[in-house]
Formats: sequence, C-alpha cells, structure tokens
Amino acid sequence: MMKPIWAAVIALMMAGAANASEITFGRGETGHLFFPQHADDAPAVLLLHDWSGPSEKMQLEAQRFADQGYVVLMPDMFAGKSPATPEAARALMMHEDIDAQRIRLKRTITDALTYLSVRPSVDADDIALVGFDFGATVALKAGMEGLNVDAVVAFEPLPNLLAKVGPVDFENADMPILTHFAETQEDGAPIQVLEQELVAQNKANKVYHYPIVDPGFSITTDGQYDAVAAKLARKRTLDFLDKNR
Repeated sequence: MMKPIWAAVIALMMAGAANASEITFGRGETGHLFFPQHADDAPAVLLLHDWSGPSEKMQLEAQRFADQGYVVLMPDMFAGKSPATPEAARALMMHEDIDAQRIRLKRTITDALTYLSVRPSVDADDIALVGFDFGATVALKAGMEGLNVDAVVAFEPLPNLLAKVGPVDFENADMPILTHFAETQEDGAPIQVLEQELVAQNKANKVYHYPIVDPGFSITTDGQYDAVAAKLARKRTLDFLDKNR
C-alpha cells in the first residue's frame, strides 16, 4: 500500500499537471498523455510502466518527463485489467499465452508510437522509448526488434524475463540504449550477459550500476526508493536523450 506521504507528494505534483489526460488510440488501446507547458514540435517519450500498471506512481514518473519539455504517452500494457498488486500483475501476464502476449504488446507499442508521431505538437523525428522494471524489459525487447525510435532507456530491466522471450541479441537495434541497474539486483549472470551484448553491439550504449541500492530505487514511491541514486539516474537519462536527439 502506498504510504500517505507519497500519496500527498503525487497529489501535489499531479495538481499542476493540467495537461494530462486519459486517451484511447490505435485499435482501442488506452493510455495517459502528458504535455509540457510549451508543446510545439516537442520531443516525446513513450513510457512503459512497471508491474503496477499505469498507476499513480507511474503517472508521477511520466509527469517528470513532461516537466522537462517532453510529450509523454504511457500506454496501458495490461489492457485495462488493472491488477491490484505486482504479484497479481505477474500472475496475469504468466497466464497469457507468451506468443499472444508478445504480439499484443508489440501492437500496443507500435500503435502508441504512431499516435505520437502524427501529433502536430510532437517532433516525429525525436521520440524515445523509456521503461521501468517490467516496462524496461519490454522496451529492451522492442529495441532488439528494431523499433523506430531515437533511443531506449531501461530503468532496472529484468534480464531473466527478457531471456524467456528469445535470445538476447541487439544486432537489429539501431538506436542507442541506456540501462540502469541496482547493485543488489538478483540477476547477476544474466545482467553481465546483457551488458556485454549491449556494449559489444554499439559503443553509444551505456550501462550504469548504482551501488548500495535495492531494486526499485528509481521509482519515487517504492519502499526501496533512493533519492540520490534516482536523481543521478534521471540526470543521466536526460543527458543521454539530449545527446541522441
């Protein structure tokens, strides 16, 4: 359950998000759209949520990018099922046929990207894909499949989950990729394999490890949140996106 103090923080930040709304796009998919104060030929972020779904804490992360001048679309990758807990979300995804799930997620991401690219307020040549946890894993998979974006940023992806949907191969990833890992994340060997593959494939790819923090350090309302490490990860992300626009 979210602590009252974080609920208050979210309410305060989202109170100023007058340009945030729920939308329907593509083939009936839904999501949340966030605009910066000045949205005129603006860069965009397609943000993929964590196991909590398009929750308030994920809306807060989306708002952070909007505050930096990005138009942000966060699609609902759970197709409106809104699981109450991360465990329920994992169970929901595990019960879906893996091939059907891959097709559905790919369609959602492609439709969301198309929606962003045709908006007059968005620079169609400046769209990045950013994901957290489960969403970071989906983002890396989309990058491996050559999704047409300028950059991919993965906050604490899950290498073991990524390996379950096929070989870890970034040969078709034409875009630069940035990943953030908590030092204590329990995917040691798979993380090393992922890091080696990323660095070998593209010198522009970056992998950062954050010492003495636990998984969930980058998401504001999670119990493992580390303000110092999260601030550094966000700065590195914004610098990376700015460099690769």
